[in-house]
Amino acid sequence: MNGGMTMDLYDHKGELDRQWYLRKLSQAIKARLPELITQEAVMGSAPDKRIRIAVRKLEEPDFRYQPQGYQGQGSGSGPGQDGEDDVVWIEMTTEEIMDLLLEDLKLPRLDDKPRGVLHGEEDRYDDVATNGPWANIDKRRSLYQAAKEGRDYLKEDDLRYRTWRTYPKPVTAAVITLVRDASGSMDESKRYLSKSAAWWLVQWIRRQYRYAEIRYFLHTTVPVEVDEKDFFNREITGGTAILSTYQTILQLWDHDFPHDDWNRYLLHFSDGDIWSDYGRELIEIIRTLLSTSSLLGYFEVEGHKGVSPLWSLFRKSAEVNGHFHPAMRMAKIDSKEHILPAIRTVIDGHDM
Repeated sequence: MNGGMTMDLYDHKGELDRQWYLRKLSQAIKARLPELITQEAVMGSAPDKRIRIAVRKLEEPDFRYQPQGYQGQGSGSGPGQDGEDDVVWIEMTTEEIMDLLLEDLKLPRLDDKPRGVLHGEEDRYDDVATNGPWANIDKRRSLYQAAKEGRDYLKEDDLRYRTWRTYPKPVTAAVITLVRDASGSMDESKRYLSKSAAWWLVQWIRRQYRYAEIRYFLHTTVPVEVDEKDFFNREITGGTAILSTYQTILQLWDHDFPHDDWNRYLLHFSDGDIWSDYGRELIEIIRTLLSTSSLLGYFEVEGHKGVSPLWSLFRKSAEVNGHFHPAMRMAKIDSKEHILPAIRTVIDGHDM
């Protein structure tokens, strides 16, 4: 918001228009973000990297400009070209994008564990700053700044933004294990969708649950535990088997993250193609995972047009005595537009 924009301080309609503008601008930004979440400029960027987003200009609010002769600051070098006035350019960081997209999500079935409580921190929006993102503008305090100067319009120096302070808080221990299918059937498109969804989940976990443990596995016919860099960059190939992968994860959990002390989450990304010679043993180990974890989330990327073998197996394993186990959540990702809805389906239980 540049210094040339003003608004009648005591004009009730002007205040309503301003509230309308901020609300609609936030909605317009949210509408654009799903298009951007898989772009290279966003994925892999630092949390404080600023990303420019073009949002169509909103014409409704009743703003007026400073009296003639006032020179506002700007970075333009000359007359605008056709179409420039139709959009507003907004700069946001990856963290701000995350707040708009996923701030309302919570890990499901997160229980207090008697021996697994850590001491962490939480941020509360109870402070005021002189700069910040548009979405955090404090209208009342901004108007008050103008009133103190005896003005009936807002200048950029008047703007106040809600910001946070950090407070200590207890944090319940949680481990999130990400598993990515790296078998030969996972072509470049499938791997890209898997990595995109996993990357946003990792950013969200780090922002919302900064003290959570995150473990990473790749699998073909055998599991390989890797670090974060290799999870998103390393490529291996082979057949598809998950029995040994789930056995390895259960061993890891029971040794390092016992159920009595930790909330345990498993997020699996695959195209649904698996070897079919498992039988009862795999069903039983999936049921063991379900009974000792808070969530077994399955993301199927560009899977079968019908029901894939793995999708069918998860459904069969989760259905016991006519009930579907609450820890089992599944979603399909057939294009980048499906990434955000799939994350919400698995984490929030939306449309389950």
